[in-house]
Amino acid sequence: MGESLIAFNITPVQPFIAAARTARDLWSGSYILSWLTMHALRAAEQAGARIVFPSVQDNPLYLRLGGALAGFTEQDASRILQPSIPNLFLASAQTGGMAATAASAATAAAREEWLLICGSVRQSLAVPGLEGWDALWDDQVENFWSVRVNILPEDTGAAEAALASVLPKDDFSPRRFLLNRLIDADKRSGTPLARPGGMPGEALRDHRSKCTLFGTHSQMGWLTEPAKQESESRRFWEQAQKHWNITGTRIREQERLCALALAKRFAWPCYFSAIFDADPRLLRFNDTATVAARCWLDDNKLAEGGTLDSWCWKEHRDKSWSGQWLHAADDADGDDAAPPDVAAKIKSLKRKASKTPPAYYAILMLDGDKMGQTLQELKSDRDHSEFSRQLGSFSLNTVPRIVKEHSGQTIYCGGDDVLAMLPTETAMACAVEIKKAFASEVKASGKPMTLSGALVVSHYKSNLREALETARASEKAAKNAGRNRLAITLLRRSGEHTTALCRWTEADKFSDLVNLFVSGASDRWVYRLRQTIEPMLDAPEDQKHPIQAIANSELKRLLKRAEDASSVEGLSSAGDALWDAATGKLETGMTQNGAIVNALHLIHSAAFMARGRDE
Repeated sequence: MGESLIAFNITPVQPFIAAARTARDLWSGSYILSWLTMHALRAAEQAGARIVFPSVQDNPLYLRLGGALAGFTEQDASRILQPSIPNLFLASAQTGGMAATAASAATAAAREEWLLICGSVRQSLAVPGLEGWDALWDDQVENFWSVRVNILPEDTGAAEAALASVLPKDDFSPRRFLLNRLIDADKRSGTPLARPGGMPGEALRDHRSKCTLFGTHSQMGWLTEPAKQESESRRFWEQAQKHWNITGTRIREQERLCALALAKRFAWPCYFSAIFDADPRLLRFNDTATVAARCWLDDNKLAEGGTLDSWCWKEHRDKSWSGQWLHAADDADGDDAAPPDVAAKIKSLKRKASKTPPAYYAILMLDGDKMGQTLQELKSDRDHSEFSRQLGSFSLNTVPRIVKEHSGQTIYCGGDDVLAMLPTETAMACAVEIKKAFASEVKASGKPMTLSGALVVSHYKSNLREALETARASEKAAKNAGRNRLAITLLRRSGEHTTALCRWTEADKFSDLVNLFVSGASDRWVYRLRQTIEPMLDAPEDQKHPIQAIANSELKRLLKRAEDASSVEGLSSAGDALWDAATGKLETGMTQNGAIVNALHLIHSAAFMARGRDE
């Protein structure tokens, strides 16, 4: 008897993950998806299927699912709490009833876990005085996810035999090709993860406003007649903000959340920490303001040793640390105010520090190039399993280590997909090291793979969802420009947004320039260069011919003056190297003037990322 291929896929992914106000919301969405897929994958394996992709043989969380989940320590956190499983898996099973049984078991396991998470959150939020807040909760959580399970060949007697006869048994690629076509044909269909059917008619009588994170779903709260709904909702959320604070996880002012958003926000303290038997405070996710200031905090330690945020976590167990206190310790009040002793230490550190805490952080988003084509071209089951193993090791071990070494935090890393937050001054160096590791560790038929992606620099006060949308658009721009490169986007609070393409051959030079600026090299020449060159780009066509020579000459003059006035060596050579690399070889479809503009944006981005704050 032959084997069927099983493709399991949970959707939607991006709408669920991107509905986030905080870094923890991002992590939670990614972790829930990994968790659901992990349970589906394990159920399929227990039903007799053999997992082909992703590789889970060394995944510590997967190994724990077979035994006791409790006994969780802080040392385990970096690996077990790392979202590292994508929203899909590929398996094989004996043709016949086994494939269908495995597929059914996978769907049921994912459904059960999702409902357990949501049920635990709902129960934890059921406090006296807020009765009746969860109207239509079930309809939201039971109709969000969709599961697609495709089986090739289908368990259908004669058709199965006919299809199997034309598929070479020793060639995995044609079978995967046919499975992909089946998946493509099935994209518009799917099975709700929890129960079939659409939203019941009762939902049509819901007059509550939409969730501030999931704009397509109604916020929770008391359901009443239309004329009173707005005032009742306002009164409910004022009460919810007071009562829903579970070990520091809370509802913020102006937030109005639906069941899905509440499940994401409170999944860790209400469900995961309980099944891991772990202190809910064990999971410490830096807010974006702390990510921005991470290097500043590490460089400006307390007199008694250690960083300010670590000290706060220990001394104030009833109040989570907030990086925003670094910028608002003087004027914040109410629940958002820093404790008096923390505010005093912040003032002391800022007086002694040589510079103010950075306010901008970087989102790093990376994705493997032509992965679908690569997977399709793998010739055997063994090749596919080996490639999956390489991706698993890269995502579970290599990426988190590199991100941590650069003072960042990994939000998600599943195979070739990476999402991390970093201080701006270390972000490019981190991206370069991840790229080199990917090329070294992940190979298809001995051929190194490449990455494309985005570096988006955003202010800690700016909308996180908009920053993520920009990162996705920038990553797409890098892919469309020829792949194997980054798109660097600055989202200034002033409203000035710029994007520059950066080939990996230029990225090292970019990182070198950032390091020189961090070390104290002047960046004033960057702004003078832009002021001189940019007006020339608008000159009449017949005056544009010498602009390359003029720009080169002006760059060298400004660099020499800046280096002569600075104690930092190497500025002139680093600036020249990045400029020459960026203007010497044009991007596809880019004019010479376009290359100059791109180079100006690259150099300006390096200066801005070294500073991490507005001028």
